[in-house]
Amino acid sequence: MERMESQKRNKETFDRISYLPEPILHHILSFLSTKDALKTSFLSKSWSNLWTSIRILDFDEFTFYNKDVMFYYHGELGDEEDDDKIKWELKKQFADLIDRSLLPLEGQNIRELNINFDHIDDSILMTRVDPWVRFALTNVSLFRLDFSCGEPLEYCPENMYQLPPCSFPSKFLKVMELSCCQFMALEHNISFPCLETVILNQVQLYDTSVTDLIANSPHLESLYLESCWFSTHFIIDAPQSQLKYLVLDSNDVDEQCHISVPSLLHIQFFGVMPSNISVENLSNLIDARLEFRYSVYSIYGGMLEMLCELLNAMDHAKTLTLSNFCLQILSLLEAGVAELREYLPSPLYNLKHLTVKTDLNNYALVGLACLLRISPNLEAFSIEFSYDNVRLVFGDDLFSEEYKHISKLDDSEFWESQLLLFPCLSHLEKVEINKFGGQKFEMGLVKYLLQKSFLLKEMVIIHDKCNNDELEFLKELFKSRVCNTSAVM
Repeated sequence: MERMESQKRNKETFDRISYLPEPILHHILSFLSTKDALKTSFLSKSWSNLWTSIRILDFDEFTFYNKDVMFYYHGELGDEEDDDKIKWELKKQFADLIDRSLLPLEGQNIRELNINFDHIDDSILMTRVDPWVRFALTNVSLFRLDFSCGEPLEYCPENMYQLPPCSFPSKFLKVMELSCCQFMALEHNISFPCLETVILNQVQLYDTSVTDLIANSPHLESLYLESCWFSTHFIIDAPQSQLKYLVLDSNDVDEQCHISVPSLLHIQFFGVMPSNISVENLSNLIDARLEFRYSVYSIYGGMLEMLCELLNAMDHAKTLTLSNFCLQILSLLEAGVAELREYLPSPLYNLKHLTVKTDLNNYALVGLACLLRISPNLEAFSIEFSYDNVRLVFGDDLFSEEYKHISKLDDSEFWESQLLLFPCLSHLEKVEINKFGGQKFEMGLVKYLLQKSFLLKEMVIIHDKCNNDELEFLKELFKSRVCNTSAVM
């Protein structure tokens, strides 16, 4: 009896997992976080090196600390001097952990390495990062290095970590994402032959660092620059590159930017409108998005000139997206000032699909009309209503008093008051309206498009706060007043 119970206990306590084939154990480990995978090395001697099979490494400084440690880290306990010592020691321990983890993986192909390290201004700790970057450049396909602590910075910190720390090529890196550091101009012997995507967030850029990066990355196709800081003029001049997708999210109105990349297919501008921005040589462009937001609450004639030059340079694009801010700038074309009329963009003959994101206040309404006039071959029109409750001041004294009172025009009758038909109405086939609220000026636009679009095949209205009466009105309007009787709604 005792023998049977002993056999039963042995059977219940038998370690079956450790005797599984190693490929299965490796597969199991691949589902664990890096922190938990490292813990398995303490289970037994046979498990000590199994964790080295994982190909995605994620070192987040704050997920490696327990709650008690976090109290110390955020200075909740102890005086300031003691807290600084504790924080420094915690960072040192975290750096030690990364060192020990990367050492046995040298020479292996790592799919992904993520390191999230709170911003450091200690020269000793900064030097600890250098080997990690070298490891990434020689062993990793996707590398993320983030010093932001997960929060956006309001200003550019001093003494940020500088990249790259080495002068040899990276043969494996395909995706690189950097946050809150400095990216220096590259030396001639540094190259990224496999690099395809670069994302720079809150990175301080110097001189020709971006142009050098593109020139030394023959397969780079996508470049994202989000809230970066530039030392002087920001220039991307890459006549021989393969870059196809460029996103620039600016946070500084004083920036001066010039872009010349003939290979670009897609270009997007977000954030504030820089004081001076220009583009050229975009003959392959397919899609352009100008989604500048309000940098200042005054509009000046110089903004119109800059925006019209951008539209002229993007005349090859088949799809175009504009923000509410851009529409209001375009309204200056109706300011009754001869100098401003000279900025009128050339017709966008290649444009097939126009998207605007707007509240269609009276100035945006006028700007949209200007845009439709220079889009003669438009086939699809999308509008997304967004209400930011921002009203701008027109900063130049040369604007006529009549123009300054556009805010008093009857927006519900605006389209009916247009004396000339828009050329695009002879080609427009599809209209999509998102976040439709049933306001009078929205109804006026729908009515006009239904009545005047000769080839309209489909109108899609996604309503937001539209009541049943307004929806029934739209349905009756569509049935009785539609220009093309074969259109569907």
